[in-house]
Amino acid sequence: MICPECGRPDAFVKKTWPMRLYCSHRGSCGARPKATELFPNLIRDLERDYPPNETDPHAPARRFLSMRGLNASLEGLVFEYWPEKGTKKEPWKKTRTGAGGAVMFPLDDHDKIWNGRLFNPPGRNKGHNRGKVKKHFWKHPGRTYDPNKPTKICEGVIDALSWWEMGEQAIAVTTSGASPSDLDLSEFNIQTDPTKEPIYNLVSAFDNDPEGWKATRRWLSVTGNNAIMFKHGDANDFISVHGNESAAVLEKKTPEFETYGQLAGTKTANEYADIYKEFFKKPIGLFEFDRCYWYGGKREVTFCANFVVRTKHFAVCEDIPDKPETKFALEVIPRNSEKICCLVNASDLATADGMTKVFLNYARVVWSGPRSAQMALARRISESKSAPILRQLQFSGYDPASGAYVFERHMIDPNGNLKDPEDGFFCVGKKKYVKPAQHSTIKPEKGEKMTSKEIYKTVSNAWPNNGPVAMAWMTASFFVNQVKSSDLGFFPHLSLFGNHETGKSNLALTLNRMQCRDTEGLPMNSANTLLGIVRKISHVSGGFAALLEANAERGKKLDMSDFILATFNNNSLQVRAKKTNDSQVNETPLQCGIMFVQNHEPFNGPAEKSRVISLEFRREHITPETTAAFNKLKKVSTRELACFFVDVMLHRTEIENSWRSEWDTAIKALDCVNDPRIRETHAMILAFHNILSGIFKTEWDMTDTAIMLAKKKKMSCDGRQESLADFFFNTVNEMDEGTEEYCLSLKSEKGRIYINLNGIWEEAEKQGKRIRAGVREMQESLRDHPAYIDSNVPCRFVFNTQTDGKKTKKTKAKKAWVFLLDQIGAIPT
Repeated sequence: MICPECGRPDAFVKKTWPMRLYCSHRGSCGARPKATELFPNLIRDLERDYPPNETDPHAPARRFLSMRGLNASLEGLVFEYWPEKGTKKEPWKKTRTGAGGAVMFPLDDHDKIWNGRLFNPPGRNKGHNRGKVKKHFWKHPGRTYDPNKPTKICEGVIDALSWWEMGEQAIAVTTSGASPSDLDLSEFNIQTDPTKEPIYNLVSAFDNDPEGWKATRRWLSVTGNNAIMFKHGDANDFISVHGNESAAVLEKKTPEFETYGQLAGTKTANEYADIYKEFFKKPIGLFEFDRCYWYGGKREVTFCANFVVRTKHFAVCEDIPDKPETKFALEVIPRNSEKICCLVNASDLATADGMTKVFLNYARVVWSGPRSAQMALARRISESKSAPILRQLQFSGYDPASGAYVFERHMIDPNGNLKDPEDGFFCVGKKKYVKPAQHSTIKPEKGEKMTSKEIYKTVSNAWPNNGPVAMAWMTASFFVNQVKSSDLGFFPHLSLFGNHETGKSNLALTLNRMQCRDTEGLPMNSANTLLGIVRKISHVSGGFAALLEANAERGKKLDMSDFILATFNNNSLQVRAKKTNDSQVNETPLQCGIMFVQNHEPFNGPAEKSRVISLEFRREHITPETTAAFNKLKKVSTRELACFFVDVMLHRTEIENSWRSEWDTAIKALDCVNDPRIRETHAMILAFHNILSGIFKTEWDMTDTAIMLAKKKKMSCDGRQESLADFFFNTVNEMDEGTEEYCLSLKSEKGRIYINLNGIWEEAEKQGKRIRAGVREMQESLRDHPAYIDSNVPCRFVFNTQTDGKKTKKTKAKKAWVFLLDQIGAIPT
């Protein structure tokens, strides 16, 4: 078996105790993850897989206790299963909203005071109480307590049951904050003389954490310094590691565990260091005491700092793959003030002076420990096993490294399940977390207006034909990274074009909200720089980015031809050289589909057009029925619309496994389309429409629509739309005869015409035929015209002059543009 920590195939599971996985490499790894950590659905689906029944109405609770390693201790135990919403007979036996079910234990004989453990707690508070538990403690109802034997005092009932599992009697005070003065412990008094102070045969057995240390000290007056504490965690953690061998291991290590209990009950740092040195036969080194750092050497104990530090996570930057940089996110806990979080570099921790400076600068606390203490703290920070590795995402949506879709406040895991963040981060693997990009996105929330299926139908009714096609393309864009990384290696763009006020922008806004983004799109105007546009597009992964009015010449930032051709395949948005002496580059990847929203399409040649699926919007498409559907859609909240993405992702595995076969089927259905590229791009929308139809159980067949759009695109690619260059040539034809001799040279034998642009421009102005276009725009259009051959070519133009009343012809050299005569009259479509 493969160890989830180190990745080596030497892990194993014990036959006698299959609730943990053990790594064979104890020195370098030694991982012992619980089965419930590796397979969280074991607990998450507990109530579904083991529902209550007539034979055993408390089956979920019984199974939960069994999964915690409790078997022998269940004999004679009284417990109940409480569902989240209670039962019909006893509706008051319920847990708090959103917490799921729980196993509950009675604390009194009147069935009024209960304490229990939630199966799937939504936060850190795992316990659940019914009634006031302050003056009550739990005893095992099926066991007889011997006052002459020590009884362990635990925080929770499950911990107490774990001690019983190992043959030790125990009670539970239900909280680490319980006070001995609130409880009647007389039955544990072994003092027979009533005139003397009572002697309780009790042993503190609280968790090995700060709250457990406080509880141990609080109970010293009752336990008489008798305490036991595991090296890590609590009693249930101990039996989950050792299983059936727990009792034997406990007997062997009891002196060590009692030493940890004594350490928790000490009152001074010197006493703490002396107890440790006496038992372990070596100096303690760096240790924590009373929220301060101390260093115990061979001769003395030195005060180091009035704070303690916890490593929250390791932030890894992998901009240079061969030179990753790690930063340390620390939680500094001063002794007498609130905790402070900071991010430090390795250089800040490498020296005693650097450590003093960084803590004083970021947290306003002072480190004054010696060099040996500083190195010990640096080692403790860098080797923290509880701190996860964290990656900062620069985009929202699909994360190729983890396979999850990560947004600002929610995540879709590789299985298609919706997840909430943990302290602002998302878990994407064992001790691997990602920090979402701070891009505003919509968190989905089910509402009462519409289901995702109803949203799909309403969009289809508001924009007949165009709506279903756009939603099919949008769904395909959710998987754009998977599509481009396949053998296909391409993904088509989408263009919404047509008259003003025909619903293009409203459809773009609706689709954006359905992919959890509350935006219409990115305006392509002069206020936005090219670098800003590129970076904005790169913020989207596994979805689409909408570009608005990309055909506005005044604000045009992208070379549309190069952009469409490059981004159709698996290419980057931008590549720049790094400031190094080697060949390293910075790449800005394109991880989304591109939607164009404009009045007129800016695509010129067949190469561009064939890579774009075009949907035309006309005013005659707007009817009372479409208006009614649109008004109905406007009443749906943005968070409800975002549920469309979540509901599609519930079928994520199915879609990822079937989209290619659906595309192959769609290719065959479009066999009547002659152009291979047009057939391939339009097969994409037909394939994903069929997938959506299967998800939402709709019966509309898009095959005819896909064929119509593909053939229309083929006709557009075969012809040519009228351009500024055509207007220019029409203006030249309409000019007065003879006046163009200064700037035209016709060479019929070569089939070419030479034109001096400045001369034509001046003559047109004189004749009132002003060419209303910019010089640069006109030059670009002439270069794109099929008649264009070359520019800036020297040519001698002939013109007539009069000398002494006689007409003579002269020539003058000028720069000329050269065109094919037979192509100037090419009829545009």
